[in-house]
Amino acid sequence: MAKYLYIVTGVLIAITIIASLFINVIGAISFITLGLLIYVLLGTIMLWLCIKLFNRLELFSWTFRLGTPLKYVLMLGLVALSGVFAVHAFAPAATIEGSDSSTKDQVAYMFETDQADRVAMRLFSLSNRDAARRSVLLKLLNDQPLDDPDAKYHAAMILQHGSEPAHFEQAHQLALEASKAGVVESEWLSKAAYDRWQISIGKPQLYNTQTNATISLFGLAVEE
Repeated sequence: MAKYLYIVTGVLIAITIIASLFINVIGAISFITLGLLIYVLLGTIMLWLCIKLFNRLELFSWTFRLGTPLKYVLMLGLVALSGVFAVHAFAPAATIEGSDSSTKDQVAYMFETDQADRVAMRLFSLSNRDAARRSVLLKLLNDQPLDDPDAKYHAAMILQHGSEPAHFEQAHQLALEASKAGVVESEWLSKAAYDRWQISIGKPQLYNTQTNATISLFGLAVEE
């Protein structure tokens, strides 16, 4: 029985790793699975301790082998960890700096990786990848202002995930310009960037787009 369990686990790990190359949501599923497994593990151990205590007190006699459920938890945990590993190890390049692509194409590519990183929950590398995108984007903006409304929206989204007031201010301005040019998605983004900008400089937000909700996963705080 154990042999087949190991084979199934190996197959699931292989499928998870391969699937992560094509499906970003594998990362989110893996993180959620790990979180649930922690609670299942704690609950299983507590149940085992309670049964041991009841048996010792002779309230009833019930044999509960802890090793069996722990084995399944461990196998599922290995599959989930393989998903977390894969979405980080095989992540596409955050930027295409130095390529022959146009400024618009480079900004569009960075926008796609910006969004994909969040869907895949690449939490361990997100800060560095965001910084790499900002560095390239700010260089592009310094060399030549964007004229295309969609490119402005994409650039605004990247800067919305910035780290200082100047990033949020510029994101607001770009999103506002894109919104006026007819990019519907930019209307909300301009407000969100403005609120984030105001909060970053110690002022109250105007549109109430920002919340204080923080998700903590394995010591990593994610705030959006």
